[in-house]
Amino acid sequence: MEIERRRETTMATTFYVTATVIMGGYLMVIGKNLLQPLLIAIVIYYLMNTLAHRLQRIPRIGILLPRWATVSLSVAIWAMFGWFVFQIVQNNINNVIENTQIYKDQLKINIAAISQSNPEVGKYINTDKLNGYVDESLPWLLSHLAKFFKTVMGHTVMVVLYLLFIIGEQMIFQKKLEDHFPEVKSVLDKSNMAIEKYLNIKLFVSILTALLCYGLLVWMNIDFAPFWALIIFLLNFIPTLGSPIACAFPVIMAAIQFGFTGPLAIVFFGLFAIQWVIGSILDPYLMGQKLNLSRVVILLSLTLWFNIWGVTGMLLCVPITVIIYVAALEFPRMKKLAILLSGTGKVHSQYNTDS
Repeated sequence: MEIERRRETTMATTFYVTATVIMGGYLMVIGKNLLQPLLIAIVIYYLMNTLAHRLQRIPRIGILLPRWATVSLSVAIWAMFGWFVFQIVQNNINNVIENTQIYKDQLKINIAAISQSNPEVGKYINTDKLNGYVDESLPWLLSHLAKFFKTVMGHTVMVVLYLLFIIGEQMIFQKKLEDHFPEVKSVLDKSNMAIEKYLNIKLFVSILTALLCYGLLVWMNIDFAPFWALIIFLLNFIPTLGSPIACAFPVIMAAIQFGFTGPLAIVFFGLFAIQWVIGSILDPYLMGQKLNLSRVVILLSLTLWFNIWGVTGMLLCVPITVIIYVAALEFPRMKKLAILLSGTGKVHSQYNTDS
């Protein structure tokens, strides 16, 4: 009798979890225009909180600043950064799109020049096939890039509104959770700590990567260097695939400007050397086991959220996965899910809100 009851409980739990996942996925697809700005606002809120905490840790000065002052400074700094990003995008994206045909033609000329200047190499190059790839790939890359920025800009008003309400309701919302939903508050507190640590490190790594790549691009006189540096900064938040995708744009521009010569090789190897050193050595060293998420899980999450929300989903996949992981960690019945999501298989005491 007891075995039968447990079996029924297990089946019921499985049914409810499956139904919740299916319904949640359906709502995320049909409600993406509503949910995307909300989640972007939440990520920006985390970034603002992270910067506010950093300002409070400034020697001698930080301890004298009240919370409202550090939050106000953080909002002002991020507002200035947003304006700076808007100016770069506005000044560059239209020029890049308008000159697509010119760039395509120049790239075809450079491809043909290889066959003409090196007959031995030219034997192994199918010029028509390469030109076909150029005709298909370059407009596709640039159009998707433009679409992403236009989507972000289109959500700006909604993101700002959500952000204002989140900041305004922060204390009241926390009080409600503390009084009536302590388990939910525990999950959110630990998720907040994990996400803030992740964003803190990722922000530093992305800024460092973008600045080094920008220096190389300016040194090599690559067109639209600030724009490519901005793309490198943003796409560096996408795990695994973001860095090589970000490097592809300035490398293509170098191939267009200089042809398949020494400057292209310098740009190519220079960018990927920067990405490799920071992405494969510095980033893992700083990140350590702070997240304890399996790389396979992150890759699957990346693929899933890309198919649901496109590039925005790729940017948000790690924070969303962290929340699911911490939630699974908090509830005994879901601990096996947390073990599957973890990178080491050890999930006890992973996040401590007191630290």
